[in-house]
Amino acid sequence: MITDMEQFATEYQKSENFTEEPIMVLIVYEVPKNLCSERQALINYFNENGIACKELEYPIERNY
Repeated sequence: MITDMEQFATEYQKSENFTEEPIMVLIVYEVPKNLCSERQALINYFNENGIACKELEYPIERNY
């Protein structure tokens, strides 16, 4: 999965002539009454494989 995402990001960066490093965003939906176990598992997976991943902070402005 990581290899595919890196390849996609690199190819998209070249095709769009980006000079900045692309940022991948994962969107995981959870119903309000059910805590999502997949969200933390994804964060851990990427971080354990050398790709910085964190949960989006709210309000959104805190991420900039």
